[in-house]
Amino acid sequence: MREIYDLARKASSEPSILESFLARYPSVARIAEDFENAHLKLIQETTEFDAEDAIRADFDKMHYTVKGRYHALTGTTPGTAQAQSASHASAIKLPKITLPQFSGDLTLWPSFIALFNTSIHDNRQISSIEKYQYLLASLKGEALNVIKNLPLAAEYYMIAYDALLDRYRNRRRLADHHLKSIREAKPLKIESADALHKLLDTFTENTRALNLMKFPTDSWDFLLLNFLLEKLPRSLREKFESVHRAEEIPRYAQLIKFLSEHCKVLEAISGPSTMPFKSQSSASASSLATRTAECPACKEQHLVFKCPRFLKLSPRERHSTAKTANLCFNCLRAGHGANNCTSTGTCRSCQARHHTLLHFGRNSGPADTPADTGASAESAVDGSSSPQNNEPLVTMASVAKSSSTVLLSTVQAEALDVHGNPFPVRILLDSASQLNFISENCMKKGGFKRTKCRTVVLAVSDTKAAATRGSTSLVIQVQGNGNTRVPIEATILPRISAQLPSRQVEQRAWKHIEGLKLADPQYHRPGPVDLLIGADIFASLIRDGRRLGRKGEPDAFNSIFGWVLVGSVSTQASRSTHSFLTLDSLDASLSR
Repeated sequence: MREIYDLARKASSEPSILESFLARYPSVARIAEDFENAHLKLIQETTEFDAEDAIRADFDKMHYTVKGRYHALTGTTPGTAQAQSASHASAIKLPKITLPQFSGDLTLWPSFIALFNTSIHDNRQISSIEKYQYLLASLKGEALNVIKNLPLAAEYYMIAYDALLDRYRNRRRLADHHLKSIREAKPLKIESADALHKLLDTFTENTRALNLMKFPTDSWDFLLLNFLLEKLPRSLREKFESVHRAEEIPRYAQLIKFLSEHCKVLEAISGPSTMPFKSQSSASASSLATRTAECPACKEQHLVFKCPRFLKLSPRERHSTAKTANLCFNCLRAGHGANNCTSTGTCRSCQARHHTLLHFGRNSGPADTPADTGASAESAVDGSSSPQNNEPLVTMASVAKSSSTVLLSTVQAEALDVHGNPFPVRILLDSASQLNFISENCMKKGGFKRTKCRTVVLAVSDTKAAATRGSTSLVIQVQGNGNTRVPIEATILPRISAQLPSRQVEQRAWKHIEGLKLADPQYHRPGPVDLLIGADIFASLIRDGRRLGRKGEPDAFNSIFGWVLVGSVSTQASRSTHSFLTLDSLDASLSR
C-alpha cells in the first residue's frame, strides 16, 4: 500500500507515474482486505490496542489518500472538483435534522450508525455533499479526528463514511467492551432496589448486545450465572440457593427472575436500606428493629411510644404528632403506612387497626385523656396489654381479648434429620425477627449438632427474653416435596412459644380462602412451635398473592408452603396473651 501511496502523491505531476498508479490501483481493495484480516488476527492475540491502533491509523491514511487521488484523477481536475464542491456546500442551507453526536464510544456506535443510515445515508433526496455535512456535524472527539483531514467534497463522502465503518465496525473490540462491562460490574454492597436494578441492567443490556452480535450467549449460561452470583452479597446468594436444590445447577434466567422479584420486594417495603449487608454473627440480636430513630415529640434518640413527653399527651395530640411525623398509626414507626404495616397487633381497647395509644374512646374531646388508664403506657407498646398472670411475655404482639384471637403465620413443613430422613415440624414465620430459632426438643429430635455461642435475645423495650443454648444448622422442605429445600442457621431456645393459637378456633368456610391449599391445615388447633423463621429468609419464602378477609376473618398470603393465615378471628370470649419467645416466671419455676 505504501508503494501505491507514493505513486499517488506523484501521479498528477508525472504522466509515466500516473499510468503506473492507474495500473496498480485495482489491487488496492485486495491489499486492504488482506490487511484487515491480518490486523484482526493480530488484535485477537493481544490486549494492547494502542500500538495496533497507530498502525491501523497509518494504513487508513494511505488507503483513503490513494482512493481520493484516484477519484480526483479519473474525474475532473482535483482543484476544480474541490472548488466547485466547496462552493456548492457553502451555498447549501441544510434542513434541520437532529442527530446525536458520536464521540467514538463503541457501545453507542450501533445505535448511532443505524439512525444516521435511516435519516441521512439511505435518503436519496439528500446529495452527497449534504450527507457529508450532516456526518461532520454529528461527530466529535476521536470519531471526528478519523475524517477531519479529508477535503469537504462530494466525492470524499463515501471515503469518510467507509473510514468510520472500518474504524468502529470492529466486532472484536465491541464484544470485548460488552464482556468487560459484565465482568467489571460493581458488586452489590447495599440492599436497595436502585442498586440491584442497576446491576441487573448492566448484565441484561450487555448480554443482549452480545446476543445481537450473534455470539452464542445461550451456551454461556453457567458462566453468566456465576459472574452475577459473584456480584451479590452472601445473604442474597443464600436466599437464592435456598429455593434451588444444591445438586442441580440453576439457570441464569432463574437468577435474573429471582433478583427481579426481590427488587419488587425491596420496593414494596418501607424503602431502600442504606445499611451494608452483614453476616449474622452479631453477639446481640433483637426481635425488633435495632436502629433507633429520633423521637418526633422530644428529638431524643428513642422510640416515640417510650417517650415520657409523648405519653403525657392526649390521644388526639398523640395522633396529631404521629401524623405530622408520618408515623404508621398501627405501630408508631416511620417508613410505612398502616395499610402496609406488617405488625399483627391491634388496639386493645377496640380491636381496630391503630395503636392503643391513639385510641380516643367513645366520648373523646379536645382534651380527652388516654383510653387505657387501667394499664401502664409500656403495656401499649405494640397495641397489646400486659399479662395479668404468669403467662408468657409477648414479642410478636397478639392478644386474645373479649370475642377474638389473633392467628399468627404458622406453617406445616418437614425438617431433615442428620440421616436425611424427613420429620414434621410446625414453623412460625416472623418478618420482625432478626434471627431464626429452633426449640430444644426439635433440635434433639433431628439429632442436630449444637454449636456453642453466646447470643442475647431482646424483646420489647430491650427486655432480655430468653437464655439461648447455642446454635445449629438444618434443612427444611415443603411437606412431601424434596425439590424445594431451605437451609437454616438457627439459635436454640428452651421453648419458642406457648401453644398457638391460644385456644381452639372454630373452622369456618371463609369465602375469600375457599379452595386454597393452606400452609397449616391445623391452624385452628393449639399446638407447639418447633421453628421460627426470621427476616433473613422470610422474603424468599413469599410468593405473589394475597387474600384480605372482612372484620373477624383472617387475611391470607401465599408462600412456598401454601397459603398462610394471619390476623384476628372471632372466638368465644376469654383472654390470653402469647409470645414466640418464652420465659416462664420465677414463681412458676419454683412451684414445680
